[in-house]
Amino acid sequence: MTLEAGIVPISATERIGPGLTEAAFRASPRGAGAREFVRNDPHRSYVLKPVSFEGRDWIAVVYFTDGRLMRASLSRITDRTWLTVDPEYEQQWTAALKAEMET
Repeated sequence: MTLEAGIVPISATERIGPGLTEAAFRASPRGAGAREFVRNDPHRSYVLKPVSFEGRDWIAVVYFTDGRLMRASLSRITDRTWLTVDPEYEQQWTAALKAEMET
């Protein structure tokens, strides 16, 4: 992710960026395979099929208003749930995430 440009890589060759329109997204192979998440015109969002990038599995959701990209969320797929929360693990994970974001 490049915070300055707001670009989120979803594969080695695909990017979600501020200039992405809903029409362009839907016309892309990734958009054609996406599942509509919310439709409340003029707001729409889509869940992309899980992607593997940089050795991790992710789910991305893209949110559009009036056909313009408003937000993208990226969630890592893990087998952890709220029932398996471990404070020590969470502290280690937070430190690792902070180090990764700084690089």
